[in-house]
Parts: sequence; C-alpha cells; structure tokens
Amino acid sequence: MADKPAWANKYGFETRGTRFVANAPNTGSDAEVKVSLVDLPSSDAIAAKTVTIGNEETKLIEFHTDYEFGDEYEI
Repeated sequence: MADKPAWANKYGFETRGTRFVANAPNTGSDAEVKVSLVDLPSSDAIAAKTVTIGNEETKLIEFHTDYEFGDEYEI
C-alpha cells in the first residue's frame, strides 16, 4: 500500500489509495491489450501498459499513481 499523497490532506480525505485495479476478461483468443488509466471527463491517459491476456483468462490490471484526479477515473 502506498502512502497517501500530500494533496489528499487538502481535501480532507481520511484515506486515499494510490492503487487502481480492474479485472480485464478475455473471452476470445490470446491477445495483447493496451490498458489505460484515464482522467474523466478530459479523457487524458494518466498511465498505460500493454498486457497479454490468454484465451478465457481474466487478468488483474493494476496502476499505482499519485496523480490528483479532479473528478472521475476509468480503466
């Protein structure tokens, strides 16, 4: 677990993780997939990685960042 970023104190967050995760299922053949962590509504990519997901596999995709999100995020 990463330390709470300094900006979180300013907004009064008691706890704020810097770990963002999503499960990426693949119901087709093996594939190389680019996965991005995106700030919304701007759609700016904060981080991206390419992962290989096997046939009928679900892979946990994980990002760590201290980026200050203004609103929502999406993986």
